[in-house]
Amino acid sequence: MSANDNILVASLVLFAALNLAGHHGGEREHEREREPAPQEVTEMIDEALTFPAAGDDLTMYISGRFTERDGRIVQLPADAAPATPVL
Repeated sequence: MSANDNILVASLVLFAALNLAGHHGGEREHEREREPAPQEVTEMIDEALTFPAAGDDLTMYISGRFTERDGRIVQLPADAAPATPVL
């Protein structure tokens, strides 16, 4: 899989996780739907980023420790500022 394929897979998994956060089974229609707490959203994103198809390189790329140069994903030096990847 190419880096773009991995990014697409991670994006789809993240979308699915956030979409599922909005659905709470068993609620009555007249009850107000509870928004997920920021910590819950963070946990869902972390779970989506560790999805096996995404792979470690993509997780680190999204976290800012890797960046793309000349069509390759390369690791940033430890003292470098995190990159801002465009997904």
